[in-house]
Amino acid sequence: PGIVVDSNHIHQPRHTGWAKFYGGIHQWSVAHEFHHKVLAAGVYVELDNFGKEFTPASDNFAGGNFIKDTERAELAAKIIDEGFGSQLLLANDICLKCMLSQFGGQGYTHIFENILPMIEKCGIDGNYLKNTVMRENPLNMLSV
Repeated sequence: PGIVVDSNHIHQPRHTGWAKFYGGIHQWSVAHEFHHKVLAAGVYVELDNFGKEFTPASDNFAGGNFIKDTERAELAAKIIDEGFGSQLLLANDICLKCMLSQFGGQGYTHIFENILPMIEKCGIDGNYLKNTVMRENPLNMLSV
């Protein structure tokens, strides 16, 4: 059976065919207790919004201020240290023009050029990041 996750609960439906994937996890806080529950249930977790280190407009479209890339990198390292690295996915989530490199943003290479080295500084092996997190994990998740 698959797993369905919303922002506060983990559900295991009776029917099959559900992907074991949860993305966009808590972009405004590092809620590791919730991440741990999701990971322990066997779900792939995507940490996204790398490169979104800005304050949203006054209409608060994003629901709050984004956490910093360093906090996301530390969370990724913690997930790997706890033995859940094979369930970790990383993404930019480039959805605004200002995030593109030609308009002053970090661009599509941000994870490879800046985030992976940041996670390595937290003590995670670079080859593990490149081979498992950035290559094997997406391939495995897409084959679910």
